[in-house]
Amino acid sequence: MKSKLFISLSCILLAALPVKAQENDFRSAMEYLIGEWKTKNTNHKPGDATPAYFGYDFTWGLNEQLATNEIFGLAEDGTKIVYWKTIAAWDYQLKRVLLYQFGASGTRGAGYEQVLNDTTRVVNLEFRAPNGEVSYYTDTTNIKGPNAYITNSYMKTTGDWQKRNSFWWERVLKSE
Repeated sequence: MKSKLFISLSCILLAALPVKAQENDFRSAMEYLIGEWKTKNTNHKPGDATPAYFGYDFTWGLNEQLATNEIFGLAEDGTKIVYWKTIAAWDYQLKRVLLYQFGASGTRGAGYEQVLNDTTRVVNLEFRAPNGEVSYYTDTTNIKGPNAYITNSYMKTTGDWQKRNSFWWERVLKSE
């Protein structure tokens, strides 16, 4: 169950790609996500072992031809646990962002991002676990401004889509 939450988180973080993804311009597509973001873990109870927050930090790589991130949990004492590494790149033919994820458990994910309108986008990913289990995730994102967005995550292993979770993400603003 824990690994499915973290798979879900990895999708959520990628669902916030901006409107400009309709253009054949990877920099425009990723610019909104670059930087550090954080959300409260709504399942966390003070004193338990679950992280108090989840976060990620997207950075540019290879002359802004790709972007990478780490998806992590933050404990109450500030300890950081990395769950996922992500690589995002532009598909010039399909004009969309391609996503590749690598989980600490050995699970691998691949998929893409779709822009639906100015404030809504969807990420679709297929995950394959080391035991052969295949699961599908989709996340919808609603951008609420330059420093906040909401995600809703869904999962399907067999049968119908099941809602997993919702998060309110905020950009971590660096003080100058």
